[in-house]
Amino acid sequence: MTEGEWLTSHDGQQMLDFVRSATTPVRTRWLGWMAARRFPVGARKIRLVEVACCERVADLVPVAPLRNLIGVARQQAEEGSGTGARLKELERVALLIAEQVINCEGIFPNWKPASFCAIAAVGRLFSRGPGPGNDVLEWSARARAEASSKSNLPAVHERRLHQALAAEQAHQADLVRELIGNPFRPESIDQAWLFANDRAVTRIAEGIVQGGTFEDMPILADALEDAGCTRQVMLDHCRGPGPHGIGCWVLDSVLGKS
Repeated sequence: MTEGEWLTSHDGQQMLDFVRSATTPVRTRWLGWMAARRFPVGARKIRLVEVACCERVADLVPVAPLRNLIGVARQQAEEGSGTGARLKELERVALLIAEQVINCEGIFPNWKPASFCAIAAVGRLFSRGPGPGNDVLEWSARARAEASSKSNLPAVHERRLHQALAAEQAHQADLVRELIGNPFRPESIDQAWLFANDRAVTRIAEGIVQGGTFEDMPILADALEDAGCTRQVMLDHCRGPGPHGIGCWVLDSVLGKS
């Protein structure tokens, strides 16, 4: 994937797989040439993207304890909190349902396809299997598409499903760019900005995260400018339409998170 493709991609899953698996050759003194990770994107970022996608289909999960696991996954990503016996059992059930989602129609005949897909997405949040990704984005996109493409006519349903799926995947790609930014041109924070004007930049960023007031991102841009920031990409992102949320690459840069 090139930088141009990253900036215009409508496939969030492909973007996540790319930053996870991309390597670059590095020559070391003792080991010679070896492959090293090309982009320093941590597990927290990946997890927060997946959680954000599941939050978009939380209303489609018909079982409250499983729906509540989405919030648990967010807390785990942010705090690295452990799990108790009850939570581990819920995780096991979520993953079990996710793995058997194709067979759920016989067990839960009143559930809609959108619910099957949404539960599968939640279950994949707790999958620990190897490989690039656990299909969280794919299942959540399918859930939202199924929910918004209802029609009694098969041909109409298929057309609407295709359109809705493409739209949701494009939104997921925007979420990836919101949380990761442009990995080809990583931005850094000048520490002087954080101490300028009685630490206004830090205080505003903390207030946005704690209060969930992401509509205040343009205020953060003003504070950054007042502190001396001239990084137009950073300022434009704060003033842009978003979607802004927990894990935003500008907020994380200000707050020292990765």
